[in-house]
Amino acid sequence: MKLTNNQIKKIIKEEINKVLHEMMSSPYHDKLVTLITSGQESFNQALELFNSIKGTGMLQPSEEEHIQRLSDYASVQYKYKSVVKEMSALRKEFGVAARNHENWRKLARERVAALRAMRELEHNINPMDKRMIAQTTDFA
Repeated sequence: MKLTNNQIKKIIKEEINKVLHEMMSSPYHDKLVTLITSGQESFNQALELFNSIKGTGMLQPSEEEHIQRLSDYASVQYKYKSVVKEMSALRKEFGVAARNHENWRKLARERVAALRAMRELEHNINPMDKRMIAQTTDFA
């Protein structure tokens, strides 16, 4: 299998990020990342914890930035999952007629906005975090 220069650079970058993350992260940072990537309820707990320790020195500034980027992205992912679930429930209840339901258009706009926000934010998080959130939200 041949690898392009871009693929090799991407692999090296991911490995460097992984090693740096393992070497430099605090237990608080790791716990917050685990909570953020474990589901909506855990995410809400992580936000409360993060807001209470942000700026106290318990996290390095780079860790705070990482948690903020990750939580922004996860928030949009969980919102998207919620909207899709609501649309699915409408479709299940009303069938094809769900598209004429008063909430359908609102939900469709929210879904598009969430997708757009995800595409903008996904460039700010590392691939490993992105995969963990995608697994939690069933979004590939």
